[in-house]
Amino acid sequence: MLNPRSEIYPTIEYRPIQPSDLEALEKIHLALFPIRYEREFFLNVVSGNGIVSWGAVDTSRSDDRRDEIIGFVTTRMIAAKDSEIEDLFRYNSSRKDLTLVYILTLGVVDGYRNLGIASSLVREVVKYAASISNCRGLS
Repeated sequence: MLNPRSEIYPTIEYRPIQPSDLEALEKIHLALFPIRYEREFFLNVVSGNGIVSWGAVDTSRSDDRRDEIIGFVTTRMIAAKDSEIEDLFRYNSSRKDLTLVYILTLGVVDGYRNLGIASSLVREVVKYAASISNCRGLS
């Protein structure tokens, strides 16, 4: 992993999660979260089945792991009318098509924390939400 005292910062790139990320995604979730996610969740993430996600990779690694994810964010669209926080978004009940982007999971492996990676992943989500005309926010 990364030595936090090193003056050399990694080169981080962001990309959609892909099927080859399945094993690493499961491993990182297991390490970061107190609950176990079903295999079906991970299969949906890597296949884009109802879940839109991005991964962070350290392309400055000199080994064969330069495309292995070291951070991720998973999201899904939900109907604004189904949101518990609809009032915050000035939800117009006459508009049944309004949506929110809901962040399901967000994480960065320990050795890469405090480098702004999670913030950059959230910015990817914000850009995505802004590109959807009927999206009213993030949750």
